[in-house]
Order: sequence, then C-alpha cells, then structure tokens
Amino acid sequence: MARRDQIIDETIDRFPNVGNRTLARLLVEQYPELYTIESARTAIRYRFGANGKKSQKATGKKEHKEHCTLDLPPGISDVKKPVRFMNDAKWGILSDIHIPYHNEIAVDAAIKKLVDSKVPNLYLNGDCVDFHKISDFISDPRSASPNDELKILKRFLKSIKKYFKGHLIYKIGNHEVRYERYLYGRASAVVGIEEFELERVLGLKEIGFRCIYSKQHSVLGDLNVFHGHELPKGMGSPVNPAKSLYVRINDNGIVGHHHYISSHVATNAMTKRSHQTFSTGCLCQLIKDYSPVNNWNHGFGIAVVQGRKTQFRNLLIDRGKVCET
Repeated sequence: MARRDQIIDETIDRFPNVGNRTLARLLVEQYPELYTIESARTAIRYRFGANGKKSQKATGKKEHKEHCTLDLPPGISDVKKPVRFMNDAKWGILSDIHIPYHNEIAVDAAIKKLVDSKVPNLYLNGDCVDFHKISDFISDPRSASPNDELKILKRFLKSIKKYFKGHLIYKIGNHEVRYERYLYGRASAVVGIEEFELERVLGLKEIGFRCIYSKQHSVLGDLNVFHGHELPKGMGSPVNPAKSLYVRINDNGIVGHHHYISSHVATNAMTKRSHQTFSTGCLCQLIKDYSPVNNWNHGFGIAVVQGRKTQFRNLLIDRGKVCET
C-alpha cells in the first residue's frame, strides 16, 4: 500500500489543480497494472480525506480544490501516454529485424538465448518489417511486395509467440510508419477505416501482441524504451547513440534504430544520481545496398525489473555466438 500511496501523492503533486476524475484517469493510463477507474477514485478520495475526517487526518493532506471551470474545450493531444511496466520481470528486447532483410542466424541466436535464460516477456522494439517498396526513397522494383513482407512477419510472430508466456509487445518503428505515410500521401480516403489501420494490417491483436505506437514510448521499471525515430531531430547517426540518448532524456533509457551497440553512464553533478543509457544492435543483414560500408553489429538486450529498478544486459551476437559487452 505504501507504494500506491506514494504514486498517488506524486501524481497529485504533479497535477495540483486537476479534478479527482481526471486524476483517476491519469493513474489508470500510467499504471494499468495497479488501478482501475473505481479503485483509483476510491484511493484519491481517501488521500484527500473525502471519506471522512478520519481519513483526512490519517493522510495529512489538505482539502483538494477542483480546478476552475472555463469555457474552453479540452486541447487536442496527438501523443499517447507512456506505457509503464513496473512489476518484477525479465524482458527480452529485440530491435531492427527488418523482415525480409533479416539475418536468420542472429535472430535464432537471440531467441535461443532468451529461452535459455527463461525470459517470459518479449519486446520487439521497432522496425520488425522493412516495407521497402513503399519507402520515400527510390526502391528496387524487384524487391518483395508489402504483402509478401507481411506474410513473413506474421509467420515469424506466430512462431515466437509459443516461447514467451508473458507480455508480447510490438513497437511501431520508422519503417512501419512507412505504411502510414504511404496511406496519408497516396490513399488518404481510406485513412481511419479500421481494416487499413497499421495495427490491423500487421495482425498484432489477433496474434496476441500489444501495440506501442510510433511516437509513444514505454517504461520498464526505471528504464525508458525508445525505438529512436521518436526522439528530437538532430540525433542523426551519432558516434555514441547511447550518449546522444542521455543528452535528450537525462534519464535511464535504451534505443534501437542505429543498428549498433553503445553504452553511456552519467552522474548528475548536484544529486549524484547516476543514469545509464544504451543502444542495441540489429538483427538484419549487416550489409545493405544503401549502406555497404558501416559499423553495424548484431545484438539485443535483456532487462530485469526488480523493485522498480532495472538492470540491463546489452548483448552482442558475433557470427552467431552471443557475447557479453
């Protein structure tokens, strides 16, 4: 109960002028594993002493004042709230498979390592599929069609599902976004029709994967998870993607997208609190026509959440063998 009380107090401090009902909705959005709307409202009422003077005296909280009523409709927000996974758990994190340009040896090595390590939860951190033909760049007309890529992707998702009995997460990366950009530019009339929605086209719900959307990030314990394309522009292809990530978020985090492994540790000069950031390797072919010379490497990660803190192992795959970094 102490943890829930702390979460409620932190939320109240962040949003002091927000009504009880809105506070409850925020708690459910940020901590779906802890609250329902009703349990959140009950807990908030208790913290404010709305269940009687006894509860108000016990909590030590001042009476909560509802926000002012203005003749102004709610603002439009096009960014989804972060999804938080706070329970103790092991997670396997794979990024940049780029089907059908995947490296089957690297993918097989990563999955085997996760299974051998008894990791129950899987997070596919963006760019699982390439969508080569609908890129904004000039594409090879002989390459696989989007339909062919989707067939391979769905076979892959169904085949790995049996090895992971916990959460199955699919993050939308910049290559999946190619599909949405194609619709917006060339088939805008079908945008909004359920059958054409990206999540539906990828087959995520029916296969059993939860979708994390393009500009939405998630948190595993105290580790922020990004694909990479959703971060502020200017990150480009830095020498150390992990350090560039820290400069942008000033917190713990991991990122894919750059196709090579890096890590960074920084300590706040005032609080003396240390932060760690990482970039993970890819699981696609290391040599591509558009980048024949590069410093990419194969890799993936294992995140262990315990007591809301997260330990992260950034693993390299060298010629099919998994190595510590």
